[in-house]
Amino acid sequence: MRDYQKCSGVAITWRYRQALKNQYGVATLLMTGLVLAVAMMFVMSRYSTTLYQVKRAQNTVLSRQAHWLAEGGLACGFEWLHGMIQTRLPTTLPELKSVSHQPKQVVHCQQESEHRQRKVWIRALGEGGYQITAEAKVAGKARVRLGYQAFLWLCQNGRAGDCQRFTAEMSVSDGDRVVLKWRAGSWHDFPA
Repeated sequence: MRDYQKCSGVAITWRYRQALKNQYGVATLLMTGLVLAVAMMFVMSRYSTTLYQVKRAQNTVLSRQAHWLAEGGLACGFEWLHGMIQTRLPTTLPELKSVSHQPKQVVHCQQESEHRQRKVWIRALGEGGYQITAEAKVAGKARVRLGYQAFLWLCQNGRAGDCQRFTAEMSVSDGDRVVLKWRAGSWHDFPA
């Protein structure tokens, strides 16, 4: 009977060891799965943060492009207005003294393409003052509207040191020059 128990004990011990070996594999698999789950959660949180940063950077780039396009529109409107004043000065003098509340769209400065749009308006403020407004839209997402004021200056005898801001009482003689200058501190970012 002792031999039977011994054989039986060996058989039980061998089966027990086999069962333990299988349990060690399950424990290793469980630990590996947990480590992989934690690593995956870390990677996915980093991925969403990176994706957010990429989208924010793209929006910033589009916003800056729209701003630069609008600034170009302001410069174009200023140059167009300055050219119109220089070429038609004697005939435009009554217009310069009057106020027109209706803005005039400058077709010369417009830009229309698939992804970029720019429009420029000029409105007379009276007393030789003008409001130049430019609106730009890039990729249908970023939209910027900028405004700036410019005023006429009358330079007596064509000298830059003898310039005064243009008023309705002033008259322009043959040697005088009328110059358009930006008004300091008149920059506006309008809500688009």
